[in-house]
Amino acid sequence: MIVSTFRGDTTVAGRTLWLIESNKSTSVLVEGNMQGMNMRNELSGTVNETTLWDPARRLVVSTRSTGSMTGTVSMPDAGMNDIPLTVTNTRHIQLVEGGS
Repeated sequence: MIVSTFRGDTTVAGRTLWLIESNKSTSVLVEGNMQGMNMRNELSGTVNETTLWDPARRLVVSTRSTGSMTGTVSMPDAGMNDIPLTVTNTRHIQLVEGGS
């Protein structure tokens, strides 16, 4: 689930940009085979994100997000089940203009 809120606008380099804050609930399930052993990784958590949107050009100028997830990893063939796991993530995406 994603909940986004328009917080207003700001001016960057002469352009009016919208400030949008989002809160996301997320989950990940990874199942597969690793070096001949079955494995399962299950995580869930939240991500908080701030985006600058250019309404005139209809594109994202930048976005920053941080999040954390908790869950378990299991490799039953090795006798390891439901090992607790915590993951944190920080991401920054920036529009790069120009170039040739």
